[in-house]
Amino acid sequence: MCVYRSNTHPQLFSTIIGIAVTSLIMMTSACSTNSSISSEAAMQSDPIKRYTSIESMQQEVPGFTNAFETLEVDIGHWFEEQFGQVLEKPFSSAYSIDVLHSDKGNAFDLNQDGLPELMLSSHLFCGTGGCTTDIYTFNQETEAFEVIGNVSTRNLEPTGQTINDWLALKATWKNGMCSRTEFEYVYQNGEYVISQQNDVELCN
Repeated sequence: MCVYRSNTHPQLFSTIIGIAVTSLIMMTSACSTNSSISSEAAMQSDPIKRYTSIESMQQEVPGFTNAFETLEVDIGHWFEEQFGQVLEKPFSSAYSIDVLHSDKGNAFDLNQDGLPELMLSSHLFCGTGGCTTDIYTFNQETEAFEVIGNVSTRNLEPTGQTINDWLALKATWKNGMCSRTEFEYVYQNGEYVISQQNDVELCN
């Protein structure tokens, strides 16, 4: 029977083992650190979930359903008080609540929190030049809706600018066959206000 005997000096052998163990510990620590950094980076880069419908927000956003039901009741009472003598019941047939959108159907998330704002539409808010709408935003801290302005819906679109952390809007109003008014709205002190207004002649 052959027995292998190492010619390596015991002290040198211990040194080699020590270096190997130290290297292994350093590698493990580095991997753990990199893994932690990667996890933190992944958490920071996770995009906000963006909703496009009232139904999906009712299903997944805490407090949204109760707040929306309260909003519907409040709006119904307002229509009854304002137009109860001229409208037939149910009053809900005179208006609609939908996500705020353009003529093309694109939903707007004005404060980029993942939840599109809502709009209140009604034929009672329309004239010969177009229609207007009230805009509502859902406050996730208070779990309640807040009205943040009234704007024209004709050609309603974001301008591409963000002011006070909210998207600026633009829209038009038709003034007969040969004229229109162009509006720009910005969010200021809790509501959308007109920042620019220009009359444009079309028949020159």
